[in-house]
Amino acid sequence: MTEVKPSLFQELKRYSLNEIRDRLGCTPENVKAYINTLRKYGIVKIVKKDSLDFADLTNDDLVIADSAEEVSGASYKFDFVGIVAVKDKVVFCYPKYTTYSDKEKILEELKLAIKAIRKYDSKGELVHLHNRDDNGEYNKLALSLHILQDYFENGVYTNIQEIIETNGDGEIDWDRTINETFAYIKDNRPYYLELKTRSSQNDDFDYFKRLHECIVTQCSKYLKELTILDFFDMPEVLLSELDLKDFGDTDYILYRLEREIANQYITRKQNLLKTLYTFVATSGTSSQENSYSLYGTNCMNLVWEKACGQIFGNEYEALKKHIPKPLWELDGETDNKADTLIPDIVTRHTYSDGSELFYILDGKYYLPRITNNKISGNPGVQDVVKQFVYHKAFLDYIFSQYHCTVFNAFLFPMLSDLYETENIKLRGHVTMMDWGVETLVPLYLLFLRPSFVWNAYIKGKSCKDELNKVRSEVQFQDVFSGILDTSQTLQRKSKENVDNQLTMVGYLKQPYFDFIADALLKPESFLFYFYRTKDGFKYPIHPDLKHCQKFIGYTDDGRIIRGDISKNISVMDAEKLKVELGKVGFSGSAHSAEDYIVVEICNYKIDDSISVSELKESINAYKGNDATNAHSPKVIDVINYFF
Repeated sequence: MTEVKPSLFQELKRYSLNEIRDRLGCTPENVKAYINTLRKYGIVKIVKKDSLDFADLTNDDLVIADSAEEVSGASYKFDFVGIVAVKDKVVFCYPKYTTYSDKEKILEELKLAIKAIRKYDSKGELVHLHNRDDNGEYNKLALSLHILQDYFENGVYTNIQEIIETNGDGEIDWDRTINETFAYIKDNRPYYLELKTRSSQNDDFDYFKRLHECIVTQCSKYLKELTILDFFDMPEVLLSELDLKDFGDTDYILYRLEREIANQYITRKQNLLKTLYTFVATSGTSSQENSYSLYGTNCMNLVWEKACGQIFGNEYEALKKHIPKPLWELDGETDNKADTLIPDIVTRHTYSDGSELFYILDGKYYLPRITNNKISGNPGVQDVVKQFVYHKAFLDYIFSQYHCTVFNAFLFPMLSDLYETENIKLRGHVTMMDWGVETLVPLYLLFLRPSFVWNAYIKGKSCKDELNKVRSEVQFQDVFSGILDTSQTLQRKSKENVDNQLTMVGYLKQPYFDFIADALLKPESFLFYFYRTKDGFKYPIHPDLKHCQKFIGYTDDGRIIRGDISKNISVMDAEKLKVELGKVGFSGSAHSAEDYIVVEICNYKIDDSISVSELKESINAYKGNDATNAHSPKVIDVINYFF
């Protein structure tokens, strides 16, 4: 086999029959045979000519046919990332996010993607040594890579040869010495002039060592002919000039391998011998030149999800205990042992002041884009709903943290020729009618440079700092419009069907609560304040705060204070707030945010009759509290009970 020139195709891009023929450099008759082989193994799919590109394709767009000859005017897409050797052709399928026109840049992106696939496939979940068809044909490309990778990691197969010598340098074999040599007796003690010694060394002429060297050399030559050794950073290996026939016919080689497998007790060596057995058993078969082999995957979404989870420190295993399980009830019997929700990525970041940022992330191998003022290529509504449900599922945990802020986001691959100076870019968000925008923070759309993700994944590097930096530097708009007007003062306005009995519930740090509760220093009123903007992040607040006239505050140790809201809600920067608090004698709080929303509370008193658990029930019952966090107060409507 002479060196093959590979043909380049982009994942999920539509190609005509003539385009494929020209890229493969084959005749019109042969191109259909190639396509039929690739379709048989799910590499190529036939789609309607006028259907959309990339991820917009649905089952209705797929053309069902037994062969390419039956399809007229259809298009073909390669649902695969990796390398395919089909008959005498080699196909390189590069990822759908690669938009470079330069061939060298395309190959670099493919090389990096293959390295990521290779790491993901360390457990053999994607790339299989057999093609898994009815004939049991083996995947020569994957098998050759497997044999070479094992050789680079573990070296050549070795067997130990035991050497028995007379007066050698090895360990004395006393059994042989006593039984096979003469002893001289003096004073009833035996003396041996000749000692039998035992040593061991690698047998350089071992049959299986030489067979392994021969097969490794053949695998290296095969991959060089396919021009893919460089993709796996493997040097050419030339260990032997022998051919398989020099070791006997196929049946004899397989017989020797079977015997060696039976006598070998080291698991790694057993697995290698079995791989060599597969190589020998299928080498030289008549169907080999007409078959196909591959290395890659049509499940690139799994690799993307895994990589995103690793680089951002997925903590699902530690946090899954906080996700409630469904409670089933049937004929009086209940069961809550069923599986619960499994978010893709949940992770946390703790700030210096003890506050926590809670990430809910989902790696999505989609390419959203704007075409004719319409967004396409985006995930379906079920994916959006699922992310909001994940947020809802963690509400109890978020409430228990007091200082917890939620950041919910999709993670998309960035087109390779966009934003070349940025690794992570926020480009938008998703909300869902009342249920989304009224109660949950938006689902943000983050785009990640694939080369940034793959390199970090391959090297085992954490990228959480980069994620935090992007989140903190972006000036988010208020989730709820109209909360603050241009004068930055929240005026209390009338609202239909509101009886002015809504209550604001907020968290108070212990030193500030103690200051307020001290009878000697008790001022006539106090300022309740909460984050408006910190590290560039503008915190969402409940839209019904403007209708609240009562206030309940709570502390970490469960103490409660309640009173009336006497003035409008206003905005103060950290320095002004410090001055205002100093006027009443309080200076014990660090102000780490840029600015705060401030509310004046009067007619207040300590109330031990209310428990935090009661507050929690009321908070969970009131629509819209999902959107707030520990830095923003909640709203409840049960003040007749509390007041």
